[in-house]
Amino acid sequence: MSKFQSLLALLFVGALLSACATAEIADTKDKPDPKNPFPSTYTPLPGQPTAIVGATILTGSGEKIDLHRFVLYLGYDFADWIQLHSEIELEHSLVEDGQGELAIEQLHVDMLFAPSCNMRVGRYLQPLGIVNQRHEPPAFNGVERPDVETYILPSTWTGDGLGFFGDLSEDWKYQVYFGSSLDGSDFDPISGIRGGRQESQSGMNQPALSGRADWQASD
Repeated sequence: MSKFQSLLALLFVGALLSACATAEIADTKDKPDPKNPFPSTYTPLPGQPTAIVGATILTGSGEKIDLHRFVLYLGYDFADWIQLHSEIELEHSLVEDGQGELAIEQLHVDMLFAPSCNMRVGRYLQPLGIVNQRHEPPAFNGVERPDVETYILPSTWTGDGLGFFGDLSEDWKYQVYFGSSLDGSDFDPISGIRGGRQESQSGMNQPALSGRADWQASD
């Protein structure tokens, strides 16, 4: 990362931290006790497994059942305002001879300062498209992800870095992240930009800024 990019990143973080500092804290009771930042009761490690079973017809070999994905969620509340979220995915039942995949798709810590300004640090899902942040059924209609969200927007698409998110009003929500980008050397004319995802040891020599704003009419 160049000096200019480092300066840009520091300015980006500083501006958002300044905005968080001026945001109103929702409830006094939600503030951490400086003498005891860890409450006496907090959420244990929960698990939320998801499995997709599909029948694939192969020419000359009949039908086979593929345990396509097994997703395990682990989370932990260190305090009312500090939360750990993680998602681990195993594809095709095993990892052997280039088949299957075991990957950490999310691993981040959320620091909840106020409804309008919160910080996220770690591995996050890029806030792009419709499916990427809700990439497992039944969050979308169907079993397999649509081609648009597979090749044009390569779900599941993660990033490593930090960002801010919150509710600006009842109608408006936002997310903005500064972190790792795609590796253009692995783009392919057939599979598009999908091969450019940095799934391990992400480089930060060409960081990326991503974000989204969502509007939903209130009742």
